Amino acid sequence: MLPKKVFLPLGGGDELNERIKGALLIAKYLGAHLEVLRSETISKKTVSSEGFAPKHLIDKMNDINQQIEVGTTNKYKNIFKQVCDELNVKITKDTVTDCNATASLIIDQGLRSTLVAQYGKLCDMVIAACPPGNVPTATFKAAVLHSGKPVMMIPRVLDNFDPSRIIIFWNATTESSRAIDGAMPFLVKAKEVLIVTRESTIDIKPTIYDIKDYLSIHNIEAKCAVVVHTKIRGEALLKKVEDGNYGLIVAGAYAQGKIKEKVLGGLTTYLLKHTKVPVLSAH
Repeated sequence: MLPKKVFLPLGGGDELNERIKGALLIAKYLGAHLEVLRSETISKKTVSSEGFAPKHLIDKMNDINQQIEVGTTNKYKNIFKQVCDELNVKITKDTVTDCNATASLIIDQGLRSTLVAQYGKLCDMVIAACPPGNVPTATFKAAVLHSGKPVMMIPRVLDNFDPSRIIIFWNATTESSRAIDGAMPFLVKAKEVLIVTRESTIDIKPTIYDIKDYLSIHNIEAKCAVVVHTKIRGEALLKKVEDGNYGLIVAGAYAQGKIKEKVLGGLTTYLLKHTKVPVLSAH
């Protein structure tokens, strides 16, 4: 099933234009509707009226904060419209019916990570830009770990989306299996698919050759290869991506630790820090 609705949570920071553009390029490739979320801080008093500041000063501070919030939201709206116009994408909340990409901007109040988990459950795929500084934020982890949907991790600047050559990292885990399932709309259209694994996992069943046979049922002809593992997890995979000029990576999104808020595992963290192409993951 082709994704009909994709979701982009839009946080702060730089590259607003670029992040929206990257998500729109993916939506155009799929002929899907892109829903962009801008979350606002819930309005509340900065300081209690019974505190140390006079009431008129408190009211003024609250008014200033509200004006800043409104100004920021208007900035998002203007940039969103500008990028949609640039890529000739219609802004509408209507359901996609003609395979042409459409887009809408939602303004909601609340904690962004909570909203991401909620809205993410109402789409076919989440698009998450690599966090600023490449350090996983609560918002990013909510998209990967709590949306329940495949997540397309994109570089913060993505000028072109070409998944005609795809590389799959396979290690026989549930996460990598779910990633392949989420990547099917791209795999069936790809001109080249390469399944890779490490030497240490080549004999773990199902193997890359089993996955090759499985994909052939869907008329996807794939090749298989083994990457030489280095001390840095994910380094060999990205070297293979760069050498082969692949436009999309398919890999499971892994978590580690038993604490309430799980942290992303080594491979996922390395990919979001260093990848120059989108990574389709699933947890």
